[in-house]
Amino acid sequence: MMDFYQRAFGAEEDPFGHRWTLSTYVEDVPPDMMNARMKEMLGG
Repeated sequence: MMDFYQRAFGAEEDPFGHRWTLSTYVEDVPPDMMNARMKEMLGG
């Protein structure tokens, strides 16, 4: 999955019941583009 900050992320649970959240950096996003992507993601 990708968020509007341009980080790819996901979550898994190991056999012992620990939940791990992983993410990786994808790109720099200027504030105006981040706001536009957030509006698009939220349907506005």
